[in-house]
Amino acid sequence: ILQNGAIETSPQLAKSKRGFVVGEHWSQRLWFVPVLLPVTGELPSPFSWWPLFPVAGDSYSLMLVPFLIGFSERVQGMHPKASIRLTGKRVMLLAWIVSLFAIGGYWYAPLSMIAAALALIGREWLAFFQHRQDRLKPPYFSKREQGLVILGILPNSKAEKMELEIGEVITKVNGMTVKTETEFYEALQRNRAFCKLEVVNEHGEVRFVQGALYEDEHHELGLLFVKEREKWALEAV
Repeated sequence: ILQNGAIETSPQLAKSKRGFVVGEHWSQRLWFVPVLLPVTGELPSPFSWWPLFPVAGDSYSLMLVPFLIGFSERVQGMHPKASIRLTGKRVMLLAWIVSLFAIGGYWYAPLSMIAAALALIGREWLAFFQHRQDRLKPPYFSKREQGLVILGILPNSKAEKMELEIGEVITKVNGMTVKTETEFYEALQRNRAFCKLEVVNEHGEVRFVQGALYEDEHHELGLLFVKEREKWALEAV
């Protein structure tokens, strides 16, 4: 989760409790994890050097078992990278606590059962806590008084080549102040061969991005914004 949970999140539009259109990001990941499990007795060894462990008169061999680990999180109140990274740290802390109980179960068996229950209940509680805390915050991707917040960037688009980032706010296009998608498009038309953007990043720092435009490129540079009105059916959250 810490390393690649926030890679290629899906931008979506949703309807807030107050009835406003807001943006959110949805992360869905699936990882394949091979795990070595100790099994009592001798199993057919795939290699001659495959280990066999004698413990208290019994022999244990290792079995390679594939596991699939899934992760899903919707984010509205924070930048998706920051929120998912925070979730990853919380899950890592839970994993350490569960591991300590599991190790203690070697000497005191009931601790193993506590570890299993803690892993299941703890992970569900973390998901619930994240969702609740996220919804208590004001929407991160919403209409703003100044500028347009970038909800998403199309792959291989001009915006991606210009190294624009999700969550940044575009305040000016070709010297023209913009705060709606219509104004953004009109400002681009002022110079169809070249564009210069004034962008504010998530730390409040202003930077300038510019590049040449070509006829075969997306008319809005491949940027996705939170629209004032949306014709699609919106999901209440």
